[in-house]
Amino acid sequence: SVYTKEFGEMWSGAFHESKADNTIHRVQYEGTFVESYFSPTDLVAFEVWDELADADETIHFAMFFWTDELLSKRVAERIAAGVEVYGVWDQLGAANEYSQDEMLCAAGARIGIENLPGKVHHKFAVIDVEGDNRAVFLRQAVIVGSYNWTEAGAYDNDENTLILHDRELAREYYAEWQRLWATVPVEGVCNAVRVYFPVVVSE
Repeated sequence: SVYTKEFGEMWSGAFHESKADNTIHRVQYEGTFVESYFSPTDLVAFEVWDELADADETIHFAMFFWTDELLSKRVAERIAAGVEVYGVWDQLGAANEYSQDEMLCAAGARIGIENLPGKVHHKFAVIDVEGDNRAVFLRQAVIVGSYNWTEAGAYDNDENTLILHDRELAREYYAEWQRLWATVPVEGVCNAVRVYFPVVVSE
């Protein structure tokens, strides 16, 4: 499998830039179109950048650390094009001097800074959760994995990222995002009073 091959490299002693870009990146798995990328060999930031560029309606994300300006500028462009962006940010991550939460707030995103015990260690985004304007096999997308949206996560660390194109998976991740969003006090959200979202029920 894809992961077996990647782990085989590390088990043999190859880490970070010593690994090769030698895994399949696009597969069909039980009817779901899956994209798979490993840091640092597979230039994952640019794959995420491309996926964000395809957002037509909404982006919902939950993030531990996001310091990569390449990605935040792409999201700001989508906001300017009319895409609604909502995010839940870990309090520790948001306190980092390079965190992109303030930049995205300035661009018009609605960002909530959590105050839960522990960390919001999530690294996922749901794109166009109920959108119907994209090509059928790319209609909804979930970006998920161990990769923090940072330069270290993209170009230094050994990380994994999946981009899953599946309506039901998108709804499941969106439901988790809703759970997190509901815990953020309204004073912790930029650009808007509390926005409530309907619960999505799987068909």
